[in-house]
Amino acid sequence: MAATTNDSRRNIFFFATALTTLSVVSIYLTYTLFLLTRNIVFATPQLSDVAKPLHHYSYEGDDYPPEPALNFGRPVQMVMEDSLHYALDDDVSFDEWIHTSPYGTGAIRLGPEKRSFFVSMFHEIHCLRYFRQGLTDSKLGEAHLQHCFDYLRRMSLCQADLTLEPGDFASRSLAGDAEGATHVCRDWEAVYDMLKVNWVSWFRYRAEHNISSA
Repeated sequence: MAATTNDSRRNIFFFATALTTLSVVSIYLTYTLFLLTRNIVFATPQLSDVAKPLHHYSYEGDDYPPEPALNFGRPVQMVMEDSLHYALDDDVSFDEWIHTSPYGTGAIRLGPEKRSFFVSMFHEIHCLRYFRQGLTDSKLGEAHLQHCFDYLRRMSLCQADLTLEPGDFASRSLAGDAEGATHVCRDWEAVYDMLKVNWVSWFRYRAEHNISSA
């Protein structure tokens, strides 16, 4: 009986010693990690931090700005409302969807040689138009649809919009209870205006330099 008691005490002593040792090691490692990371600044770089003045770009190869110069002004509010417009296949849906495309279909010409780029915002809208067409036309290419699905997935991650949306959109009526959350957005109309001005400039450039196609 005494031997059993001694064994129990010995086991408790070994367990307590091991636990104390692990605690000390854990505290030491935590403190070491703190010393290593305390001077690291976790911040997402802004475009203004990594971009150089526009006139310093050659627009050749990878030497071009991350985005065109545009003063958006103050942010705008956008109430997410379910709408009867932009349907899949009714009398006006084709015209409504095609008019989401800006002048130049989303292409923009930049630099001294008028190099062509595509604005990401209109790449996303193009994919939405393609989804609509894919749901009404079985002849569309699967690879293009797959590209668009994955592109919008990645853009959703890039936006990381944290706006809270109340309720279930599927339970709302389009006629009487269509209003959802209010988001704070860039002024997208400024982007349409920029593309229009750029397209007119490119149209004139083509005429002056006898360029027959885009």
